[in-house]
Amino acid sequence: MTRNISLATVACIVAAAFAGAAPAQTPPEPKEAASACERLAPLDPKGVRKVLTQFLGPILGKDAEKWTAQDYDAVKRAAIECNKYRNPKGQTVNATFWADAMDNAMKEALPITMEIARADKDTAEIRRKAPWLPKCSAILDWRRDRRAWTDNSAKLFGRDFLDMTGEELGWSRTVVDECRKAADMIVFARRQATRTRIGTLTAAEIVYVIGKAEQAIKEPGDPNFEKHLVVMDGERRVPLAYISAESRMMVGIVNRSRELNRNLSTSEIAELNAWSDGVLADKAANGPELAYARAVKEVIARQIFK
Repeated sequence: MTRNISLATVACIVAAAFAGAAPAQTPPEPKEAASACERLAPLDPKGVRKVLTQFLGPILGKDAEKWTAQDYDAVKRAAIECNKYRNPKGQTVNATFWADAMDNAMKEALPITMEIARADKDTAEIRRKAPWLPKCSAILDWRRDRRAWTDNSAKLFGRDFLDMTGEELGWSRTVVDECRKAADMIVFARRQATRTRIGTLTAAEIVYVIGKAEQAIKEPGDPNFEKHLVVMDGERRVPLAYISAESRMMVGIVNRSRELNRNLSTSEIAELNAWSDGVLADKAANGPELAYARAVKEVIARQIFK
Protein backbone atom coordinates (compact mmCIF):
# COMPACT_ATOMS: atom_id res chain seq x y z
CA MET A 1 0.00 0.00 0.00
CA THR A 2 2.85 2.37 0.83
CA ARG A 3 4.35 1.79 -2.62
CA ASN A 4 1.02 2.63 -4.27
CA ILE A 5 0.73 5.90 -2.37
CA SER A 6 4.27 6.80 -3.38
CA LEU A 7 3.56 6.08 -7.04
CA ALA A 8 0.37 8.10 -6.84
CA THR A 9 2.47 11.04 -5.70
CA VAL A 10 4.75 10.54 -8.68
CA ALA A 11 1.83 10.53 -11.08
CA CYS A 12 0.57 13.82 -9.69
CA ILE A 13 4.03 15.40 -9.90
CA VAL A 14 4.62 14.22 -13.44
CA ALA A 15 1.19 15.32 -14.63
CA ALA A 16 1.69 18.79 -13.20
CA ALA A 17 5.25 19.27 -14.37
CA PHE A 18 5.25 17.65 -17.78
CA ALA A 19 1.76 18.33 -19.07
CA GLY A 20 1.21 21.74 -17.52
CA ALA A 21 -1.80 20.40 -15.65
CA ALA A 22 -2.82 20.99 -12.06
CA PRO A 23 -1.99 18.15 -9.61
CA ALA A 24 -4.71 15.54 -9.45
CA GLN A 25 -7.20 16.01 -6.65
CA THR A 26 -7.64 12.27 -6.10
CA PRO A 27 -4.86 9.66 -6.18
CA PRO A 28 -4.71 7.80 -9.51
CA GLU A 29 -4.93 4.05 -9.77
CA PRO A 30 -1.68 2.16 -9.07
CA LYS A 31 -1.44 1.24 -12.77
CA GLU A 32 -1.62 4.93 -13.80
CA ALA A 33 0.85 5.86 -11.08
CA ALA A 34 3.33 3.23 -12.16
CA SER A 35 3.20 4.58 -15.72
CA ALA A 36 4.63 7.86 -14.38
CA CYS A 37 7.79 6.05 -13.31
CA GLU A 38 7.79 4.29 -16.64
CA ARG A 39 8.12 7.70 -18.30
CA LEU A 40 11.36 8.37 -16.43
CA ALA A 41 12.94 4.93 -16.60
CA PRO A 42 13.79 4.86 -20.35
CA LEU A 43 15.23 8.38 -20.31
CA ASP A 44 18.90 9.19 -19.94
CA PRO A 45 19.20 12.09 -17.44
CA LYS A 46 22.20 13.43 -19.37
CA GLY A 47 20.20 13.36 -22.59
CA VAL A 48 17.35 15.25 -20.94
CA ARG A 49 19.84 17.78 -19.63
CA LYS A 50 21.18 18.30 -23.17
CA VAL A 51 17.70 18.93 -24.57
CA LEU A 52 16.96 21.41 -21.81
CA THR A 53 20.24 23.33 -21.91
CA GLN A 54 20.49 23.47 -25.71
CA PHE A 55 16.77 24.10 -26.27
CA LEU A 56 16.41 21.26 -28.74
CA GLY A 57 12.63 20.95 -28.41
CA PRO A 58 10.01 19.56 -26.06
CA ILE A 59 10.97 17.05 -23.40
CA LEU A 60 8.62 15.20 -21.09
CA GLY A 61 5.68 16.92 -22.74
CA LYS A 62 6.88 20.50 -22.27
CA ASP A 63 8.92 22.76 -24.52
CA ALA A 64 12.40 23.42 -23.15
CA GLU A 65 11.79 27.18 -23.44
CA LYS A 66 8.89 26.93 -20.98
CA TRP A 67 10.59 25.02 -18.17
CA THR A 68 10.65 26.78 -14.80
CA ALA A 69 12.44 26.13 -11.52
CA GLN A 70 9.30 24.33 -10.34
CA ASP A 71 9.54 21.92 -13.27
CA TYR A 72 13.14 20.98 -12.49
CA ASP A 73 12.22 20.45 -8.85
CA ALA A 74 9.22 18.34 -9.83
CA VAL A 75 11.41 16.02 -11.89
CA LYS A 76 13.85 15.64 -9.00
CA ARG A 77 11.01 14.81 -6.63
CA ALA A 78 9.52 12.36 -9.11
CA ALA A 79 12.91 10.65 -9.49
CA ILE A 80 13.19 10.34 -5.70
CA GLU A 81 9.74 8.73 -5.52
CA CYS A 82 10.69 6.42 -8.41
CA ASN A 83 14.23 5.72 -7.23
CA LYS A 84 15.35 2.18 -8.16
CA TYR A 85 12.17 1.61 -10.16
CA ARG A 86 12.93 -0.93 -12.88
CA ASN A 87 10.77 -1.38 -15.95
CA PRO A 88 10.32 -4.70 -17.82
CA LYS A 89 13.27 -3.82 -20.08
CA GLY A 90 15.55 -3.48 -17.08
CA GLN A 91 15.84 0.30 -17.29
CA THR A 92 16.15 1.89 -13.86
CA VAL A 93 15.43 5.29 -12.35
CA ASN A 94 18.44 6.62 -10.44
CA ALA A 95 17.46 9.58 -8.24
CA THR A 96 21.08 10.70 -7.82
CA PHE A 97 21.70 10.89 -11.56
CA TRP A 98 18.45 12.78 -12.09
CA ALA A 99 19.21 15.25 -9.29
CA ASP A 100 22.63 15.99 -10.75
CA ALA A 101 21.22 16.41 -14.26
CA MET A 102 18.37 18.67 -13.15
CA ASP A 103 20.58 20.84 -10.91
CA ASN A 104 23.08 21.44 -13.70
CA ALA A 105 20.41 21.91 -16.36
CA MET A 106 18.60 24.45 -14.25
CA LYS A 107 21.84 26.35 -13.57
CA GLU A 108 22.58 26.57 -17.30
CA ALA A 109 19.13 26.93 -18.79
CA LEU A 110 17.10 28.92 -16.26
CA PRO A 111 18.76 32.30 -17.02
CA ILE A 112 17.92 31.73 -20.69
CA THR A 113 14.33 30.67 -20.05
CA MET A 114 13.92 33.75 -17.86
CA GLU A 115 15.10 35.94 -20.75
CA ILE A 116 12.73 34.10 -23.09
CA ALA A 117 9.91 34.61 -20.59
CA ARG A 118 10.70 38.34 -20.57
CA ALA A 119 10.61 38.47 -24.37
CA ASP A 120 7.35 36.49 -24.41
CA LYS A 121 5.81 38.82 -21.86
CA ASP A 122 6.83 41.93 -23.79
CA THR A 123 5.38 40.48 -27.00
CA ALA A 124 2.37 38.75 -25.45
CA GLU A 125 -0.18 41.01 -27.13
CA ILE A 126 1.46 40.52 -30.52
CA ARG A 127 1.67 36.76 -30.09
CA ARG A 128 -1.99 36.68 -29.11
CA LYS A 129 -2.85 38.30 -32.44
CA ALA A 130 -0.28 36.28 -34.39
CA PRO A 131 0.23 32.87 -32.75
CA TRP A 132 2.14 31.75 -35.85
CA LEU A 133 5.17 33.84 -34.89
CA PRO A 134 8.23 31.70 -34.05
CA LYS A 135 9.57 31.08 -30.58
CA CYS A 136 12.93 32.63 -29.70
CA SER A 137 15.02 29.51 -30.24
CA ALA A 138 13.49 29.05 -33.72
CA ILE A 139 15.10 32.33 -34.82
CA LEU A 140 18.33 30.36 -35.06
CA ASP A 141 16.76 28.13 -37.74
CA TRP A 142 16.72 31.09 -40.15
CA ARG A 143 18.21 30.32 -43.55
CA ARG A 144 18.73 32.65 -46.49
CA ASP A 145 20.33 32.32 -49.90
CA ARG A 146 21.79 35.77 -50.45
CA ARG A 147 22.58 35.09 -54.10
CA ALA A 148 19.11 33.88 -55.02
CA TRP A 149 17.39 36.20 -52.52
CA THR A 150 15.35 33.34 -51.09
CA ASP A 151 14.75 32.45 -47.45
CA ASN A 152 12.77 30.12 -45.21
CA SER A 153 10.46 32.77 -43.75
CA ALA A 154 7.43 30.76 -44.90
CA LYS A 155 8.53 27.79 -42.81
CA LEU A 156 9.77 29.80 -39.85
CA PHE A 157 6.99 32.40 -39.64
CA GLY A 158 4.15 30.40 -41.12
CA ARG A 159 4.05 32.58 -44.24
CA ASP A 160 6.52 34.22 -46.59
CA PHE A 161 7.47 37.77 -45.67
CA LEU A 162 6.26 38.91 -49.09
CA ASP A 163 2.82 37.48 -48.29
CA MET A 164 2.49 39.44 -45.05
CA THR A 165 0.79 42.74 -44.48
CA GLY A 166 2.75 45.73 -43.24
CA GLU A 167 1.33 45.16 -39.77
CA GLU A 168 2.36 41.50 -39.76
CA LEU A 169 5.87 42.43 -40.85
CA GLY A 170 6.00 44.91 -37.97
CA TRP A 171 4.97 42.20 -35.53
CA SER A 172 7.64 39.90 -36.93
CA ARG A 173 10.31 42.57 -36.52
CA THR A 174 9.32 43.23 -32.91
CA VAL A 175 9.42 39.56 -31.95
CA VAL A 176 12.79 39.03 -33.63
CA ASP A 177 14.22 42.12 -31.92
CA GLU A 178 12.99 40.96 -28.52
CA CYS A 179 14.53 37.51 -29.06
CA ARG A 180 18.04 38.77 -29.93
CA LYS A 181 19.53 38.36 -26.46
CA ALA A 182 17.92 34.98 -25.85
CA ALA A 183 19.16 33.75 -29.25
CA ASP A 184 22.71 34.78 -28.35
CA MET A 185 22.43 32.93 -25.04
CA ILE A 186 21.10 29.78 -26.72
CA VAL A 187 23.93 29.76 -29.27
CA PHE A 188 26.45 30.00 -26.43
CA ALA A 189 24.65 27.23 -24.52
CA ARG A 190 24.87 25.00 -27.59
CA ARG A 191 28.61 25.64 -27.67
CA GLN A 192 28.24 26.95 -31.23
CA ALA A 193 30.08 30.18 -30.53
CA THR A 194 32.11 31.79 -27.78
CA ARG A 195 32.63 35.30 -29.12
CA THR A 196 30.58 36.03 -32.21
CA ARG A 197 27.05 37.10 -31.37
CA ILE A 198 25.44 34.77 -33.87
CA GLY A 199 21.97 35.25 -32.41
CA THR A 200 22.16 39.03 -32.76
CA LEU A 201 23.62 38.79 -36.26
CA THR A 202 20.90 36.35 -37.33
CA ALA A 203 18.21 38.61 -35.91
CA ALA A 204 19.76 41.60 -37.66
CA GLU A 205 19.65 39.81 -41.01
CA ILE A 206 16.01 38.82 -40.51
CA VAL A 207 15.13 42.43 -39.67
CA TYR A 208 16.99 43.57 -42.81
CA VAL A 209 14.97 41.16 -44.97
CA ILE A 210 11.76 42.29 -43.26
CA GLY A 211 12.66 45.88 -44.16
CA LYS A 212 13.10 44.89 -47.80
CA ALA A 213 9.77 43.07 -47.71
CA GLU A 214 8.09 46.19 -46.33
CA GLN A 215 9.43 48.14 -49.30
CA ALA A 216 8.41 45.37 -51.69
CA ILE A 217 4.77 45.16 -50.65
CA LYS A 218 4.40 48.92 -51.15
CA GLU A 219 5.62 48.82 -54.77
CA PRO A 220 2.25 47.82 -56.29
CA GLY A 221 0.81 50.94 -54.65
CA ASP A 222 2.48 53.15 -57.25
CA PRO A 223 -0.34 54.64 -59.39
CA ASN A 224 1.63 53.76 -62.54
CA PHE A 225 2.57 50.26 -61.40
CA GLU A 226 0.54 48.54 -64.13
CA LYS A 227 2.71 50.22 -66.75
CA HIS A 228 6.00 49.30 -65.09
CA LEU A 229 8.42 46.54 -65.99
CA VAL A 230 7.51 43.49 -63.93
CA VAL A 231 9.95 40.60 -63.56
CA MET A 232 8.64 37.24 -62.42
CA ASP A 233 10.37 34.33 -60.73
CA GLY A 234 7.89 31.54 -61.30
CA GLU A 235 4.60 32.88 -59.96
CA ARG A 236 6.17 35.53 -57.72
CA ARG A 237 7.13 39.06 -58.71
CA VAL A 238 10.75 39.97 -58.08
CA PRO A 239 10.64 43.16 -55.99
CA LEU A 240 12.64 46.20 -57.00
CA ALA A 241 13.57 46.40 -53.32
CA TYR A 242 15.85 43.41 -53.88
CA ILE A 243 18.14 45.21 -56.34
CA SER A 244 20.67 47.98 -55.81
CA ALA A 245 19.90 51.69 -55.96
CA GLU A 246 21.78 51.99 -59.25
CA SER A 247 19.81 49.13 -60.75
CA ARG A 248 16.52 50.63 -59.56
CA MET A 249 17.52 53.87 -61.27
CA MET A 250 18.14 51.98 -64.53
CA VAL A 251 14.81 50.17 -64.31
CA GLY A 252 13.27 53.56 -63.54
CA ILE A 253 14.39 54.80 -66.97
CA VAL A 254 12.41 51.97 -68.59
CA ASN A 255 9.40 52.64 -66.37
CA ARG A 256 9.33 56.34 -67.15
CA SER A 257 9.35 55.63 -70.87
CA ARG A 258 6.39 53.33 -70.36
CA GLU A 259 4.53 55.86 -68.25
CA LEU A 260 5.00 58.46 -71.01
CA ASN A 261 4.17 55.90 -73.68
CA ARG A 262 7.34 56.65 -75.62
CA ASN A 263 10.34 54.73 -76.89
CA LEU A 264 13.68 54.79 -75.13
CA SER A 265 16.06 57.37 -76.55
CA THR A 266 19.37 56.41 -78.14
CA SER A 267 21.28 57.71 -75.12
CA GLU A 268 19.00 55.81 -72.74
CA ILE A 269 19.50 52.59 -74.67
CA ALA A 270 23.27 53.07 -74.56
CA GLU A 271 23.16 53.69 -70.80
CA LEU A 272 20.89 50.71 -70.16
CA ASN A 273 23.01 48.42 -72.31
CA ALA A 274 26.16 49.40 -70.47
CA TRP A 275 24.49 48.80 -67.12
CA SER A 276 22.92 45.45 -68.04
CA ASP A 277 26.15 44.19 -69.64
CA GLY A 278 28.00 45.06 -66.44
CA VAL A 279 25.46 43.22 -64.26
CA LEU A 280 25.42 40.13 -66.47
CA ALA A 281 29.23 40.00 -66.42
CA ASP A 282 29.40 40.43 -62.64
CA LYS A 283 29.92 37.01 -61.04
CA ALA A 284 28.82 38.45 -57.69
CA ALA A 285 25.48 39.75 -58.96
CA ASN A 286 22.48 38.27 -57.18
CA GLY A 287 19.46 36.65 -58.79
CA PRO A 288 17.16 39.70 -58.79
CA GLU A 289 19.87 41.92 -60.34
CA LEU A 290 20.44 39.40 -63.10
CA ALA A 291 16.71 38.96 -63.69
CA TYR A 292 16.15 42.70 -64.14
CA ALA A 293 19.24 43.06 -66.33
CA ARG A 294 17.93 40.34 -68.66
CA ALA A 295 14.46 41.89 -68.68
CA VAL A 296 15.87 45.29 -69.64
CA LYS A 297 17.87 43.64 -72.42
CA GLU A 298 14.62 42.15 -73.75
CA VAL A 299 12.90 45.55 -73.63
CA ILE A 300 15.72 47.08 -75.67
CA ALA A 301 15.68 44.21 -78.15
CA ARG A 302 11.92 44.46 -78.68
CA GLN A 303 12.20 48.20 -79.35
CA ILE A 304 15.09 47.84 -81.80
CA PHE A 305 13.71 44.88 -83.73
CA LYS A 306 9.99 45.57 -83.72
